[in-house]
Amino acid sequence: MNKPWVQVLIPWNRQDEENAAQEASLRDALELALRRKLAEGRVTSSLAVRGVPTLGDFRRVLPAVIMAAVRHYFRYAPACPSLADPAERPRLFAGEAGEGLPGAALRGLGVAGAHPDPREVGPRLGEPLL
Repeated sequence: MNKPWVQVLIPWNRQDEENAAQEASLRDALELALRRKLAEGRVTSSLAVRGVPTLGDFRRVLPAVIMAAVRHYFRYAPACPSLADPAERPRLFAGEAGEGLPGAALRGLGVAGAHPDPREVGPRLGEPLL
């Protein structure tokens, strides 16, 4: 909820008698629970945080709220979380980095990262495997 891209859109049916009777306490509870988000939302769409009364208004306000969420996400979300805590590259065997790939000499690969001569790797077409 504390992320800048989280937005608030409050549907508010003004024709509902129960809603109208409890409006003050409902608004107080909203203000208490979502004070910061309501303040941020007033910049994007005051109708979204005051209460969207009709489905037509909801359809009109929703795209603006979504675009605000997208803008905030691209502005504040980490671009690449993996860069924050670099991890060691996974290895199959201990000591692999300094000694080349295990069994590399048997496969004709030589040192790790070296490209073999295709004529020296494996049997040629038509030759027996063993």
